[in-house]
Amino acid sequence: MKRLICLAIGLAVLVIGGALMMAPSVMGAPNYDPHKNVIVSSDEAKAKLQRLLPPDRRDVKYQGTKDRPGIRVHVFSGDGVTAMVDVSDGHVASLSLPVPPPSGVTAVTSEDQAKRIAIDYLSAVGSPVDGLSIEVRNSTGAGTPGYTVIFTRTKGDIVLPDYRMVEVDAGTGQVFSFVDVRRPFQDPGTPKLSARDAASAAVSQLGGGSAKTPQLIVSWDKAGHQKLVWLVPVSGSAGDPGIVVPIDASSGDKVDLTQ
Repeated sequence: MKRLICLAIGLAVLVIGGALMMAPSVMGAPNYDPHKNVIVSSDEAKAKLQRLLPPDRRDVKYQGTKDRPGIRVHVFSGDGVTAMVDVSDGHVASLSLPVPPPSGVTAVTSEDQAKRIAIDYLSAVGSPVDGLSIEVRNSTGAGTPGYTVIFTRTKGDIVLPDYRMVEVDAGTGQVFSFVDVRRPFQDPGTPKLSARDAASAAVSQLGGGSAKTPQLIVSWDKAGHQKLVWLVPVSGSAGDPGIVVPIDASSGDKVDLTQ
């Protein structure tokens, strides 16, 4: 469940490297979000992506643009690679490579070692981590032991849109996946809804289930409006096991974070 909510935050939270920045007010059409303006072309995005890839993985194909909460991305795939590049500033928002095959040895033997690999990797790809909190978790991907290193910026209990996640293979020490989604945002203020009330609202939305500890984040709804959102993990519900329900921290309504 911890990994589920971690991944939910990675998809729902949008970030800007470095100190908090204020975004311009959202005005005009209901779905207007200036951060989704396409400034970086698909060719420029592909070139930036290819510089991060091993030489034998650079034959990626452009798959078009997609919207994510608060971000629009160029999507690429090919030869085991899937990646998204922010259309606004051109940084690689996510990258997934094939999990290294079992090596029979363990190159990474401690959380500190995994953290150093993740920090060095993000530095090499130009992703700042100054001032971010770091958490390392043992993880397993496709049966391969490894570590997930999570970088977050918070204001009190709120996870701000400044987020990184790096997955390190324990056998080889290679990074095979990372998330780096960042963007400007407005001061989120404080929630009107308590964590307990958000948990009750999530269970009510699903018609039953058991809620776990919610996480408060800044995200954007389908119309492009910034929201303060409780992510509530609910298990044993009428819905899918382990679903994470986004609840508006002001109204208590379920937030549509799909794009």
